[in-house]
Amino acid sequence: MKFFDFGKSLYHFGKDNRKAVGLTLLCIGMAAFIFSNSLQNGEESGNRSEWVAGILQGFFAWMGVDQAMGEHLLRKTAHFLEYFAMGVLLELTAQSYPGRAAVKAVVPYAAGLAVAACDESIQRFVPGRSGQVSDVILDFCGVISGVMICRLIRILMGRRRHRKV
Repeated sequence: MKFFDFGKSLYHFGKDNRKAVGLTLLCIGMAAFIFSNSLQNGEESGNRSEWVAGILQGFFAWMGVDQAMGEHLLRKTAHFLEYFAMGVLLELTAQSYPGRAAVKAVVPYAAGLAVAACDESIQRFVPGRSGQVSDVILDFCGVISGVMICRLIRILMGRRRHRKV
């Protein structure tokens, strides 16, 4: 294969590594989902949060949390969980590609931080929304948690396999 024969190498890569391509598409889909939520104006986003908070109102009352604080907790938990899922997908995707371990160790964090920063930047231009640095930090904590859980599971599964052999 020639060095610059990209068309042929991409064809073979896609044919031989469907898992990597599929996971990449899932990451793109997750980013699109996150960005679509950010494109909702403040009123739409607030109504959605109020609807879910209404369902959880009994739980919040049991916990001694008023409705406004419950809605705030709900929004922040949703941010964290979206990015936790993104972190899991980014880690699985990075590990599915061939390459250096050091590069694959950094890519999920860099990509997750980039998505979080873009997400909050989008919100700066949506009526009734604002981009918050604190949300970028919270989102990135979700990415870190998702990546670390994947790595912990991989380590534990590796130890389990060594015991059986």
